[in-house]
Amino acid sequence: MNGRACGTPLPQGAANCPQCGALTPYAYSHANIAPNDPTVMSPLSMDAQQSPRPTMYDSPSYANPYDVAPLAPPPPSPKRSAKRIGIIVGVVLVLLLIGGGVVGWLEYSSARNAAAAARTNATASTTMQHFLAKGTGMIVSDTTTSVSQDGQNTINSFTEQVVSYGDIVGSFTNNETSIVHPDHTTSFSGSSTCICTVNGKSGTLMWSFSGTSTANGSFQGQVFDIHGTGELTKLHGQGVFQGQGSHETYSSELYFDS
Repeated sequence: MNGRACGTPLPQGAANCPQCGALTPYAYSHANIAPNDPTVMSPLSMDAQQSPRPTMYDSPSYANPYDVAPLAPPPPSPKRSAKRIGIIVGVVLVLLLIGGGVVGWLEYSSARNAAAAARTNATASTTMQHFLAKGTGMIVSDTTTSVSQDGQNTINSFTEQVVSYGDIVGSFTNNETSIVHPDHTTSFSGSSTCICTVNGKSGTLMWSFSGTSTANGSFQGQVFDIHGTGELTKLHGQGVFQGQGSHETYSSELYFDS
């Protein structure tokens, strides 16, 4: 049997056409109404209007796939506040300042350590160059070259030959002038030239001296302006001496220029 409205084949016992939904003869026969009756609506027609349109084999119709609620628009992207940017900039500046301070401190410490090392090396070098020379000397000859009188004082000029032992080894010549006072005390001064060896180095060593002596023959004095030639060219220093008669002891602080 086909539907009257659209001609679609009707399933057995179907009350409505699965294609257009019109009532089938089966529905009219059960409702005792004529298909062309304009004034009577069958209960099945009312049910059809009030209920969803059946599909083939009385299956419910599927929902319109396009009949869905529209998607909600995405939320707007949050805006970074100016305060947050300011905080970030401040943190970066603080980190830069800290980094610069650390680098500056490291450079300062390195320079200070280098200066300290240089001072230590200089001190060590000075300590190595300076040394104390000690020993004895003995007058082996004495030759008077002139005698003069100045009031009650007698002025003598003479030459002495002295042999030195100890840290300064050699023989030297003193050219000396002495002033003998009425009480037999003496003041003297002069210069010395020594062919000697000092600290393993040989050459000519020269210096000046001055001092005093008592009536019993004891004497003491100072040595200054020590300098040399040869291997002793860079040797300098000063010292003191004392003695009795023809014997003396000496102590000199010497150093080699670097």
